[in-house]
Parts: sequence; structure tokens; C-alpha cells
Amino acid sequence: MACSALLGAGFTRNWGGWLGSEAFEYLLGCPEVTSSPSIKELLWRFSEVGGFESALAELRGRATRDPKRHSADFQGLETAIRSMFKAMDHCISRLANFDIGLGDGSVRKFLGRFDAIFTLNQDLLLEYQYLQRWDGVELPGMRLSSKAGPSPCGVPWTDQWAPANETEFRVTASRQPCFKLHGSCNWVESVDGPLLIAGGENARTLGLPRILDWYHRQFAHYVYQPDHRLMIIGYGFRDTYVNEVIATAVAENGLQLYVIAPEGSDLAANAPFSISDGHGGRNVVENAFRHGLTGASRRPLNEIFGERQTFELKKILRFLDH
Repeated sequence: MACSALLGAGFTRNWGGWLGSEAFEYLLGCPEVTSSPSIKELLWRFSEVGGFESALAELRGRATRDPKRHSADFQGLETAIRSMFKAMDHCISRLANFDIGLGDGSVRKFLGRFDAIFTLNQDLLLEYQYLQRWDGVELPGMRLSSKAGPSPCGVPWTDQWAPANETEFRVTASRQPCFKLHGSCNWVESVDGPLLIAGGENARTLGLPRILDWYHRQFAHYVYQPDHRLMIIGYGFRDTYVNEVIATAVAENGLQLYVIAPEGSDLAANAPFSISDGHGGRNVVENAFRHGLTGASRRPLNEIFGERQTFELKKILRFLDH
């Protein structure tokens, strides 16, 4: 039985990364934002729905339609976002305790067990701490930008990347694909082009870049497979598309879910994008939990993968080994 992982901001939070609300608060203090009432207004508008990705997508659309009026704001928010990730990734690159746990119970071994990893995070935690330290992983459809220099230690995962040609949008057999559904802070649309970051319903409405549209379709392809299992770590159910794909896969294909989050099985009730599905007033995520959830853990990863090899880890591995 195949199993994929879906990672949200709460995953990086285990090593000090910022949640969406903390990213919003960082951006409010950036000079590019404090000097622009229109950027600030957009960040507030999307603070609960879509986050800074939707604000950036909105400004990208405005700048495309009217460059003279909106290009400065688009470039200003992009600069602020770059500075935010530069600050976070500076700390991430120096982590000495990422691989919590011992032997087969370590975090890297754990991640290596999934058929595919889907992440909504644009930080470089996986690049620094997993991709460049674990053989057989790839970013499908992406290639190093021509600006990237040679690396003495294999693939320079933290250098600048850009989409390949659509003919190269494929998963390599025998390699573990890592799909960054909202893009990444080191991805650009082309050499010296804008950041390839897009997330939330607003970004989808305005039109996703082709590589991210393909990534979204890959997510649906994996979880719609019969008897598939999805391990969800640190995702707060703030992406409408992802929520609907999960709900459909549970209802129509029997997708099994396991959640690692402080709220555990209560997480669904707080999903911001709750949509009534006609089942007793429950939202689609709650209904998916009732029919698809086969377990949950409320413990942080440093406790789950601690040296004592806790009962909690055995509970999680039961889901993978079932």
C-alpha cells in the first residue's frame, strides 16, 4: 500500500521555522511594507485566507495589467519575502539537530519511507537537511538555473532553480519525488525572473505557473490511487484546493489519513476554509476526518523521535507498516 507525506509550516516549526501568522508579522515590519499602504492592506486582507502568497499573486496580476501603477509594489513585496526567507534559511542551514532519533527511527529515515513528499513550505529546510543528505530524491520538472555555479558536494539544492520544459515534467522511476506545491524561495520563473511562489485560492484563480499546476495535479494523482495513505504533518488546512482533493479522495477512493499536529484529531474543526458539505453541518475536512482518519499524534517531532523511541513513534510507524 503506497503512502505519501504532506508537510505544512508546522513541520518546519519543529526546528524554529515560522508559521504563516509569524511570517505575516515579520513582513509587516519590513521597510518595503511599512512604506506602502497598498502592500500592507493586501497582507491584512489575506492574513487569514491565502497568506502572503495570495498577496504576492494579487500584486503580480496587477503589475501584469498595469505595470506603471503596480510594479513597484510587486517588487517591494517580493523583496520583503526574499529577506524573510533569507533570515529563516540562514538559521536552517546551521541546524545541527535536524535528524532527531536513532537508526531506523530517525527523521531522515522516516522521510525516506514515503513514495512521494508534498510540501506547502517555501523555506529550504528539506533542501539543506534532507535532499542534499539523502540519495535518490528529486524535484520533478525543475532544473538548476544557468546562474547556479558548480557544487563540490553533489546537487546544489539551495542554489537557484527554474522550471524545465514541459516535456521534462515527469517523475523519474526509482527516485523519491519532492513536490513543493507553493513553489520555493530559491525558485524563479526564469533567470533573473520573479520568485516562483504561488499559493492559496487567489493564486489559483489568477492562474498558477505551469510547473505548480502540474504539481497540484500530481498531488491529486497520488492521493486518488486506491488504498493510498497520506501522512499529514504540520498542515493547518488553509489551502482550499488541497482540502477538496483530500476530501474527494477519502470519499471516493478510501484515502486513509494520519495527522501529526498539536490539535490532533481536533484539527479539522478549526479549518479556516470550512465548507458545508451537507453532512450535518460539518465542513469537508471534518467529514474527511470522520471517514478517513486512522490515527493522530499531538506530540512535537523532537518528542516522537527522541532517543527513548517512544510509544508515539510506534503508533506512527503502525500507520506506515499497515
